[in-house]
Amino acid sequence: ATGMHSPATAKVNAADVGLNAEHGEAIATAAAAARFSSAAQAGRGAPLRLAWRRLRHANEIVGGSQAIYEKLYADDGEGVRTFWLDSSCTTEGRARFSFMGGPGGPLWHALHYMLDAPRHVQNFENANRDGGSDGRGVNGASDTPPGGSLRVVRGAEPGMAASPTDFAEEEVRLENGLLSYLQKALEALSVAPEAALPFEFSGGYVGHLGYELRGECGASHTRRYGVGPDASLSFADRFVAVDHLTGDVYAVAMHTTERSSGNAPLAIISSASWESATALAASEWVESVSATLVAMKAAAISPPPDFKRKNSAAEPRAAMEVRRSRKQYMADVQACLDKIAAGETYEVCLTTAMELSPSEDVPHPLRLYRELRAFNPAPYAAYIHNGPGAGVLCCSSPERFLRVARN
Repeated sequence: ATGMHSPATAKVNAADVGLNAEHGEAIATAAAAARFSSAAQAGRGAPLRLAWRRLRHANEIVGGSQAIYEKLYADDGEGVRTFWLDSSCTTEGRARFSFMGGPGGPLWHALHYMLDAPRHVQNFENANRDGGSDGRGVNGASDTPPGGSLRVVRGAEPGMAASPTDFAEEEVRLENGLLSYLQKALEALSVAPEAALPFEFSGGYVGHLGYELRGECGASHTRRYGVGPDASLSFADRFVAVDHLTGDVYAVAMHTTERSSGNAPLAIISSASWESATALAASEWVESVSATLVAMKAAAISPPPDFKRKNSAAEPRAAMEVRRSRKQYMADVQACLDKIAAGETYEVCLTTAMELSPSEDVPHPLRLYRELRAFNPAPYAAYIHNGPGAGVLCCSSPERFLRVARN
């Protein structure tokens, strides 16, 4: 996730649902890509601010983060274009927060990026066909310069909050690639940390960067199996955070009061969009979310039922197809060992994939994720629905690859 996903860091300050609710407004650290450049720290224009409210112990009252996510973001049963950075398993010192968000804010937009096809690829036939090993050390360099096409999705009316179904799209050509584009976008943000919130995430880009994007870093392209974008990100200007340590829940909304603040995360965001992202609109959203949580408490909603593992041999199961046969996979392992012995690389993470063909037995993505988090709870889990044609991520990871702190 380009948004900072610290130990499943969901920046949520929950408050008493309806009782002793705390309001706060703070300078936002809107650069969720976890990179605070000198330009951003110096500030360009008025800083973005956050309107937020803490509901104490709300996570315990309403039945957990799953109930909150499904009520706020998955009423459609799917959670289209939403994200849930889910600490479904919490341990001391790790995975304290969960974060969730989706369309609705005036600054929200989604980016779907596809790299140009490589002109020349130096293939390593056996190992790394699935993009699992180090491209620079194993595959060599490609002569394909960075660049690709970017599909931008946002609210249909400039300056208006995006409804769940009303979106506009446009294609943008990126000659210098997505990473350069994101760097410039984040450097344009004028942000400052907010000490009152217990998490560092203050909004920004959340999503995934595919293995193929390493082509923008001087490594070679690998054979492409996926049909979706090489990267998909959404700009979260409104989100809910759950503190699993305290049980508090936070509703957080980003806003600015200046039309030309110099803070636009992307050139495609019009000044009208920023003008409409007022403190009033942000506060209204925060109050709306808080009211929903209060109503959930009043209705005494019980936690969603856990999925129980079934042991019946007669239970129908969708057929899984392994991409690499055992013989091919073992040959890949040997090829990796040969490269290590030759000094070409020192470590290889060899991966493969299992695929399901569409059928009645294949579970819906959100149901699949519910089962996944029930059977295999993890501190760094995630459900990210990128929207039609862009894929859905159902992740249950025990590890965090990288964390970049505010400083």
